[in-house]
Amino acid sequence: MKASLRLWCALMLGTLSWGQSDRGILVGTVNDESGAVIPGARVKAVHSATNVERVVETSAQGEYTIPGLPIGTYRVEISAPGFRTLVRDNVVLNVGATVRVDGSLQVGQVSDSVSVVAEAAQLSTDSATVSTAVTNRFVEDLPLVVGGQLRSPINLALIAPESKDTGNFSIGGGQEAGWDLTVDGISATPAAPFDQKLWTMVNSPSVEAITEFNIETNGFKAEFGRAGGGAMSFVSKSGTNELHGTLYEFLRNDAFDANAWFNNALNKERPVLKQSDFGGTIGGPIILPKIYDGHNRTFFFASYEGFRNRAGTSAAFRTVPLPEMYEGDFSNWKDAQGNLMPIYDPATTRPNPNGSGYIRDPFPNARIPTARFSELSKRIIQYATMVPNQPDPSGILNPNPRNNFVVSEGGNILPWDKLDIKLDHNPNMKHRIGFLFHWGQQLQDFLGDAPPGLPVPLNDFRVDDTNTRVYRGTWDWTITPRVLNHVSFGVNDWWQMKASYNHHKGWGTKLGIKNVADPDLNFPGISMDGYTSWGREEWGGSANKAWSIANDLSVISGTHTYKFGFQWQRDHYNGYGQHTGTGGFTFRRQMTSVPGDQTGLSGNGFASFLLGEVSEARLQTLRYVSNQWRYWAWYAQDDWRATRNLTVSYGLRWEYTPPTVEGHHPDGYNNFDPDLPNPSAGGRPGALIYAGFGPGRVGSRTLYPGWPWGFSPRLGLAYSLNDRTVIRASASRSFAPMKNTGGSSHWQGFIGEYNWATTDGSITPAFNWDDGMPPWPQPPFLVPDFLNLNGAITNSPPYWQKYDAGRLPEYLNFSFNIQRQLPYQFVAEVGYNGVMGHHLTTNQVKINQMNPKVFYELVDRLGFDATYALMNSRMDSAAARDAGIPWPYSGFPGSASVGQALRPYPHFGNINTGSDGGDRSGNSTYNALIAKIEKRYSDGLQFMGSYVLSKMFSTAEAANADGGGSMDAYNLKLEKALSRSDQTHVFKINYSYELPFGRGRKWFTTGIANHILGGWRIAGVHTYASGTPLMVDPGYSLRITQAGNRITVLDYNDWRATPRGEKFDPMVDLWWDPAKFEKTPTDLAPAGKKAYVAKSLFGTGTRRNPKERGPWVLNENISVARTFRFTESVRMDFRWEAFNTLNRVRFGSPNNSLTSQEFGLVRSQANTPRQMQAGIKLYF
Repeated sequence: MKASLRLWCALMLGTLSWGQSDRGILVGTVNDESGAVIPGARVKAVHSATNVERVVETSAQGEYTIPGLPIGTYRVEISAPGFRTLVRDNVVLNVGATVRVDGSLQVGQVSDSVSVVAEAAQLSTDSATVSTAVTNRFVEDLPLVVGGQLRSPINLALIAPESKDTGNFSIGGGQEAGWDLTVDGISATPAAPFDQKLWTMVNSPSVEAITEFNIETNGFKAEFGRAGGGAMSFVSKSGTNELHGTLYEFLRNDAFDANAWFNNALNKERPVLKQSDFGGTIGGPIILPKIYDGHNRTFFFASYEGFRNRAGTSAAFRTVPLPEMYEGDFSNWKDAQGNLMPIYDPATTRPNPNGSGYIRDPFPNARIPTARFSELSKRIIQYATMVPNQPDPSGILNPNPRNNFVVSEGGNILPWDKLDIKLDHNPNMKHRIGFLFHWGQQLQDFLGDAPPGLPVPLNDFRVDDTNTRVYRGTWDWTITPRVLNHVSFGVNDWWQMKASYNHHKGWGTKLGIKNVADPDLNFPGISMDGYTSWGREEWGGSANKAWSIANDLSVISGTHTYKFGFQWQRDHYNGYGQHTGTGGFTFRRQMTSVPGDQTGLSGNGFASFLLGEVSEARLQTLRYVSNQWRYWAWYAQDDWRATRNLTVSYGLRWEYTPPTVEGHHPDGYNNFDPDLPNPSAGGRPGALIYAGFGPGRVGSRTLYPGWPWGFSPRLGLAYSLNDRTVIRASASRSFAPMKNTGGSSHWQGFIGEYNWATTDGSITPAFNWDDGMPPWPQPPFLVPDFLNLNGAITNSPPYWQKYDAGRLPEYLNFSFNIQRQLPYQFVAEVGYNGVMGHHLTTNQVKINQMNPKVFYELVDRLGFDATYALMNSRMDSAAARDAGIPWPYSGFPGSASVGQALRPYPHFGNINTGSDGGDRSGNSTYNALIAKIEKRYSDGLQFMGSYVLSKMFSTAEAANADGGGSMDAYNLKLEKALSRSDQTHVFKINYSYELPFGRGRKWFTTGIANHILGGWRIAGVHTYASGTPLMVDPGYSLRITQAGNRITVLDYNDWRATPRGEKFDPMVDLWWDPAKFEKTPTDLAPAGKKAYVAKSLFGTGTRRNPKERGPWVLNENISVARTFRFTESVRMDFRWEAFNTLNRVRFGSPNNSLTSQEFGLVRSQANTPRQMQAGIKLYF
C-alpha cells in the first residue's frame, strides 16, 4: 500500500562554520502528519561508504542535531513508536556544512518504512556563513593547471567567487597571504606569509588525497579564527568498506602548446617542455586474514603523486653593457632622442663656486681610462662573456643598453613528490579515531650545462630543496547522544634550503673581496642602475614548524546547540644561513652623473661599477634565529533554533598571541628603543635593547607588551521566508594571525647585519670596493650602539612599536544575502559582503623620516632651490655652515649630508617598523555585491556561476608588509587608495557536464551509438575579470630624507598612448603616452597635460589611478573526457585539457617610471600561452 507522506527536507550546502573543522552537521525537526512535534524520536545517520552510524533522539521540541559527522553521503533513518520509519537516502554532507533533514512521520508500525531519495541542491536555512564548497566531483572533473608544478587544489580554489590571484593569493576583503588553510581541521599555513601559497602547497596533501574543500569569506562563527578575509578547509580522503584505487598520469609536451607572444615576435622557438604528473591511490578496510576484519570499523587510504619535468626558458629581456663599455667607451650611451648622455668623473666632485650644490667634470669623449678601473671590477668583468643579441626592435629606443639581451637558452627541473597515508578506526559507536601523515618534497635545479639567464657566475639562478612532514590526528567521543567531544592535533615540520648556484666555489681566491664575513661563500650580488643584476648572494633557508591542539565540546539542549572549545598553537619560523656573507653591492647612476641629477640624462650604473664607487652595500654574518609564537583561543557559541523559520547563531571568541620570543641563542632578540641614550651618538635618544638575562640585557624574554584584548563577538541570522527563500545576515569581529613578515630580523648584536650607503644622493660614495668593506664589529657584541659604532650612520635597526607590535590584525565583517531555490535543483544567491580591516600589518610608519616641517622652514628662509641643493650638501660644507645647520652630535661625520643630519635619529638610516609586524597602522575597506547560481550534481550536470562587483581600498596590501612605504609618514591619510588587487568586475563560470548519450543517459543507450557517443564529459573553468589599477611614478624626490613622492594629477582619464595599429603591440607601441606627462619638475600646472612632476611640493596623485588599469583577465580552461567502463567498479578516463584555450595574450605591466628611458615599455607577458595536456586515469 502506497504511503502518503509529508516530508520537508532542506539539504543545506552552505557552511555552519566549524571554523577550521573538517566535519559537518545534520539537523532537523520531526513531527507527525498533523504538524505536532514528536519528542524522543530516534534519528540514525549511517555513513553509506563505511556503515559507521550515529544515533540521537529528538528533544521535547522535536529538534535533533548530530554534530561532528565526517563528510560524505548518509542514510538517515527516523523512527518513533506508533509511526512508520522514514528512510532518507543520498543525504550529502559537505565540509563545514549543516544539512537539514526535516521529516513528517506517518502512523503505522516501526517495522514499516518509507524511503525517499534526497535531492542534490537545497537552501542554507540554518547558517549565515558565506562560503563555497568544492565537491569531490569538481575536484575530479575540472581542468586543474599543471603549470610547471604539481597540481594544487589552491588553484581550484580560484573558482570561488571572492578568491583572487592578482600576483599573491587573497580571499574576500583580506590581505594578500592573510588567509588560512586547514588540513583536517588544523592549519597548514606557514609562520611566514611571504611565500605562503607555495609553502602551503608543499604542506597540503595531493589533490588525489583530498575529498573536497570549503572556502569561507564571511558570517564567521565563534569557532572560526586565525585568518584574514577568509579560510580554506581541506578534508583528506578516507578508506571505505570496499577496496578502491586509482592510477593516473597527466602528460604535457611543448608540441601541444602555443608559443609565447614575445617568442613569436623575436622569432624564437617554443621552449622545450616535457612534463609528467603521475601517481596512484588505494583505500579500503584493513583486513588481516584470519586475524582481523576491519569492515565497518577500520579503514586506510594511501596516495602517492610524483611530478617530473624539463622546462626550457621562454624569451626574456635582459640589459647588458655594450662590448665597448668594458673598455670604458660610453659614446653610444644615448637617450631616447639619440642625444649623448655624458659620464662624469666622481673624482672631480667639488662645491659649485657659482651657486649651491656640487659640480663635476665629464670624462672627455665619454670615455673612462682603463687605468681608472677598479681592480676588483677588472677581475669581475672577465666573467661577463655575454654580447648583446637583440638591438631594440621597436624603434621606440635607439640601440643602446636597454633590453638588448634576450635569454632563451637553458631551463629548469622541478621534481616534486607527495605521499599521504590516512587511517581511521571506529572501535565502537562512541569513539572514532583518525590519523593522517603527509610527506612532500620539491626540488629546483637547472636543465642542461648551465642555468638560464646570464653566464655563470653572473647568473642569478637558485637551487632549492623544500621538504615537509605533516601529521594530523583526531578523536571523536560521543559522551551521550547529546554531548560530543572532538579533539584534534597537528604538526607541520617544514624546511627549505635555498642557495645561489655559485655558492662555495672559491671566490675569495678568485676575486679577493676584502673585509667581508666569508669571501669564499658566494659570488657577490651586484646591482647597477639600468642593467640586469649580476650574481646572487643567497645561501640559507628556513624551517616553518607548528604544533597545534584543539578541543571542541558540543552540547545539545532543546533548540540550542552549544559549543565550547579552545585552541593552542605554537609556530616557529627558524631562519638560518648567510645571505650576504660575501657582500651585496649597489652602483648608482648618480655616482657618474651631474651631481644630484634626477632626470636620468647623465651618468651610468655600469660606469660607476667600473670605477668601484659603491653607493650602497650590505653584509651578514652566519645566522640561526628561531622566531617563536604561541597562540591561545577560547570560544563559546550557541546555535539557537528560535522558531521554525529563524535560526540565531551567536558567540564570543577570545584570542591571544603573547609577544614573540627567540629560542636559539636563547632570547637572541634586539629592538630599537626610541628613548634610550646612545653612547656613540653623544647620548642622543635611539639605541638598541636586548632580550634575555645577564649583562647588557633587559631582564625579560620579550621586548614589547602583549595585547590580551582579542575578544570577537559573532552574530548570524538565517530566516526562511518560505520553503524556497532564505534571508541571511551576519556581523562579526575577527582577527588574523600574528606572523613573521620579512624573514629573520631583530638579531643584530647576536648576529651581524650591516648596511652602508651614501647619505648625499651619491655625491660621495659609501666607499670604493677596492678598499674592502668598512670596519664592522664582530658579533656577539651586546651594546646599545652596536649599529652605529665607529661613526656608522646608515645601519637600519628593526623596531617593534610597543603600542602596535602585539596587536592582532582586526577585521569587522558584515554580510546580508538572499537565497532562492530555483527549478531543476538550482540555487540562486545575491548578497552583500563588507569587510573593514584595522591594525593591519603594513610598512607605512617611518619614524626616521625627516619631518617635512623642518624642510619647509628652510625653504621659507633660503628658498626651494637652495634648500634642495642643501639636502645633499656635506655637513662640513660652507653651504651647511651658512645655513646654520646644527651639528647633531660630536663625532657625527662631516662627510654625511645635511639631509641625514636633520633626521630624528641621524645616527641611523631607515628604522624598520615593518620587520616582523612592528607596524600595524594599515586599514582597508571592502564592499562587494555577489551573485551566485549553483547546481549540485544531478542529471549529469554540476554548475557554479558567479559575478562579483567590488571595490577595495587599502593601505596594507599584504600580510608580509609588502606593498611599498608611505609618501609622507607624517600624513598617513594620503595613503588611502585603491588596493593593487582591486578588480571591479569578476565573472566566473565553472561546470562539469556528462553528455546525455550512452548507457544510463537519455539517448543512444544501446548499440553502436552507445559505444561511440556514450561516456563523454566536458568541464570548464572560465574567468573574466577587470584589470588592476596602475600608476605612474615621478622618478623625482624632494630630498626630504626617506619620504616618497607622487605625480600631481590634473586629469585621471586617458593616459594611454594610441596604438599604431588596430590593437596594442608592445614591439612598436608604448603603454603610456609620454606627451601627456610633464616630467621636468615645475610648480606651474602645464597646459595640455594629464599630470606633471611638482617641483617643490609632494605630488597630489593617489597611490593608484582608478581610471587606468591593466588588461582584463580573459581565460578559458576546458577539459574533454571519455569514460570507458569495463565493469561496474572498473573504468578508465581519457582526458584532453586546454588551458587558455583561445590563446589570449595579456601583457605584463608597463615601465611606470616617468624619468626612465623605458617609460611606457611593456616587455613581458602576464599570462601563459595556450597549454594542453593529456591525461589517463584508471579507477578500480
